[in-house]
Amino acid sequence: MAPIRVGIVGFGFSAKTFQLPFFLALPEDFVVDAVYVRSPALLPEISSALPRATAYFSLQDFFASPVELVVFSTPPHTHCELALAALEAHKHVLVEKPFVTSLKEAESVLLKAKEVGRIVCVYQNRRFDSDFRLMRTLIGCSDINAPPHFPSVAGAATDAPEGSSVVVGALGRVVEFTTRYDRFRNSFRNPETGPMWKEDSRVPGTSILFDLGSHLVDQVLCLFGVPDSVYAVHVKDQRGLAAVAASSGHRNTDGSAFAPTGDYVSMVLRYLGPPELVVNVHTGMLVRRAELRFEAHGTRGSVRKGGLDTQEAALKGVPAGSAAPLSEPGFGTEAPADWARLVSDGGASTGEEIRVEPPRGAYVELFRQLARAVRAGDGNVSPVTPLEAWWVIRVLEAAMESSATNSVVKLRDGPVQPPAGI
Repeated sequence: MAPIRVGIVGFGFSAKTFQLPFFLALPEDFVVDAVYVRSPALLPEISSALPRATAYFSLQDFFASPVELVVFSTPPHTHCELALAALEAHKHVLVEKPFVTSLKEAESVLLKAKEVGRIVCVYQNRRFDSDFRLMRTLIGCSDINAPPHFPSVAGAATDAPEGSSVVVGALGRVVEFTTRYDRFRNSFRNPETGPMWKEDSRVPGTSILFDLGSHLVDQVLCLFGVPDSVYAVHVKDQRGLAAVAASSGHRNTDGSAFAPTGDYVSMVLRYLGPPELVVNVHTGMLVRRAELRFEAHGTRGSVRKGGLDTQEAALKGVPAGSAAPLSEPGFGTEAPADWARLVSDGGASTGEEIRVEPPRGAYVELFRQLARAVRAGDGNVSPVTPLEAWWVIRVLEAAMESSATNSVVKLRDGPVQPPAGI
């Protein structure tokens, strides 16, 4: 079977770090045929990384090429327009998170994909983080934790490392779950040049809620399904960057005062049951010691997990066009100091704390699943289904509404539901 012909829009950090190595690592499934960029200055790097690919400076010519799958690693506010153009050209689409910047955009893209018989998949690679794969194993997918009204995700309860004594569902029925993804950056990404588009509130989809929050919400929905409600606090300038910009003379290009994007989110997702489950989601930019990634408590045990999946760190700085890190024996594994701490009356633990090794991180699995979905022409077997993509954006919008109105917003049985055809 011939490999799927891939075209990449944008050749920045995300494309070179999170997508290109995996396409190159699966030559039986993919071949990168085309790259669209706006700057000729990128030609030498593209030619070096992808000597057989054609570089395009016209989107019209790019979409007219024989590529079958188009990958977007561009700013979020461009995703909707680009995805619609690709679908009009009858291309399948893989789009970086956040999928789009509004529910209206999500519905227009997903309904167009349905109309033309093509797949739209959101790049939710964090489903294949080592730590999240461990959480899925410990929580399990038994009836007591079955995701309601949310399609199941492949590999949900089979991620324990070979030879592991950890049993699926070792926590029992989960009653409280916390997920955090924190960073520490108390200045602009580039203090010398001042704010960039990712820090500008005028650019839709740049808030930390849509950035890191997209991953956290997606992971929660994979574990527990659509919640009954959300209550959120979204802070737009916890770091005081507006004052920094003003004092250093940095202003918008039109001369107006710079307004930073959101840099702190905390939300509570409630599953009323019965019995009830409470999920806490948190991401911020002023956490110097980010020691907690996951914490869960259930009727049979508790677990705490620190550290981060190591795949991103291993891929940073690798020359474009290289997939070498993926073949290294330790790729995707974590150091013992970052292994989870589990206390459970299930499996090998009888009340004492044990250290649990997470399974290997495996972003490559998303690409394998994507290849199968493209060949089948079925978005419902995609790594991220249309309904899953819709619900993530719905929860993010509801969180914005909750914070703005200081109120609880209903979700699962609320007034806003997926339209027919998604």
